[in-house]
Amino acid sequence: MNLPGNLTLTLPFEQIAGFGPAYLVGGTVRDLLLARTPTDYDIVVAGNPEDFARQLAAENQGRVVILGKPGLLLYRVVIPGNLIDVTEIFGESIEADLGARDFTMNAMALELATGRIIDPFEGQKDIDQRIVRMVSADAFRRDPVRLIRAYRMAAAFSFAISIDTTDAIAKHAYRIQASASERVRDEWMKILDSTESAASIRQMAETRLIDVIFPELPKSPEQKQLPLYAYENLEEILRDPETQFPKWANETRVDMAHGAAAMLKCCGLFRWLEPKPGASDSATDRTSLDGHSNRQADVAVGIADRLRFSNYQTRFLDTVIRHVPLTHRLCRAELTRREEMRFFTRFDEHVSAMLLLEAATEEDATTSVDAAFQKYYEHFRIINRQPPLINGRDLIEELALDPSPVFTLLLSTIAEERLMGNLTTRDEALEFAKQTLAGKTTGVLE
Repeated sequence: MNLPGNLTLTLPFEQIAGFGPAYLVGGTVRDLLLARTPTDYDIVVAGNPEDFARQLAAENQGRVVILGKPGLLLYRVVIPGNLIDVTEIFGESIEADLGARDFTMNAMALELATGRIIDPFEGQKDIDQRIVRMVSADAFRRDPVRLIRAYRMAAAFSFAISIDTTDAIAKHAYRIQASASERVRDEWMKILDSTESAASIRQMAETRLIDVIFPELPKSPEQKQLPLYAYENLEEILRDPETQFPKWANETRVDMAHGAAAMLKCCGLFRWLEPKPGASDSATDRTSLDGHSNRQADVAVGIADRLRFSNYQTRFLDTVIRHVPLTHRLCRAELTRREEMRFFTRFDEHVSAMLLLEAATEEDATTSVDAAFQKYYEHFRIINRQPPLINGRDLIEELALDPSPVFTLLLSTIAEERLMGNLTTRDEALEFAKQTLAGKTTGVLE
């Protein structure tokens, strides 16, 4: 295949014999022009896409997986080293197919037989100028989820959105309400996954698209500055933790992997949520000292339910936001040593996120958060990751106890005493257990 410029392409075929024109399209061509390796390949064919896919699979020891629904079927060819999605050309020509796509950068095709690039909407020019531009004025009417996808593309590639596209988004923002919640959620989380998304979030606020998606956010431009500022701070810390927390940079990077960073940025925005106008907040109008009743967390959980977040995502939002007051007290050294250890034990999975949110939302909090990180990483984590001093088998064999609910309470108490520095060896732990069961240690099993 003769490809233009410096494009390189590795496919197990150039054309399937006996079929009409076939084209690589969409993100595949865009990624090639950006010198990125496509994660998969999208092909449209003028003939029968199923026959094309099955012959391609047969010639390459692959298999075909049929996805979608009648009228919108996609034939996924799974070949070792390649994932190829095959569909039928939409409309009467490849140009018509491209004209129905979202943005010019995604509206190009590469003809497999010749390597010729078909670019009726100057997508290559927009890529060179780093611009996200809608293909046509009715792009957002065709599929309203493209409204948020524009910002996802801008964040992913560090592109700017063209003025005409921004104006169209502002005009059609209300249409996003007609999109499936799961699709909006997926685009939203992809924005948050980007390390350079703060500008896109601000632009979503300027076009008021973010207000339509999250009507619970503050409405006035002045009130919006708090969540936007928190978001920008969080993204900066997450992108370069060495600047603010050099000693804990490696630890926080690990803790914020696998989607946690995106969820934390979500918390940075949702920390400032307000109920919808007219919504009752009688049950959540006060925040207790330990943060167990927090109206922002209740509203965040409502959003998570509306957008069908996973259980993990919902729990993350709820835990981090609901306990902002308690995290604040921890960082201000208002908790006793024992309360600190109980905080770390209870929220171990979320402690890093809770402390980073504090650093991003409270003025001059770096020193206090750094001190909390030191207690967490250099004391709690080191001890808590070690094998327990004793376990249930020890209670049975050494103390002749029968298994009961007392086991869990006794073992957790011993673990806490170890964190406090009161127990350091197995023998000390066994003696503590004996004293406790004999009633000589008060308050433990009551």
